Amino acid sequence: MRVSKQIIPDGTTLLLVIDQFEELFTLTRDEDTRRQFLDNLVEMVADERARVRVVLTLRADHFDRPL
Repeated sequence: MRVSKQIIPDGTTLLLVIDQFEELFTLTRDEDTRRQFLDNLVEMVADERARVRVVLTLRADHFDRPL
């Protein structure tokens, strides 16, 4: 979140669009890398002070993977 405060102008919000989110589960073989990415993403969106919003796209046939 500290970086977002430095790069996002005051009074604005960053919209982060992550397309093909299923590739995190289909192409990323290293569980530690996947877990770190997910942990950082969750931490960012859970922080009410963060001025970042996230939209994920995911193929319907991969809905079960992030669950």
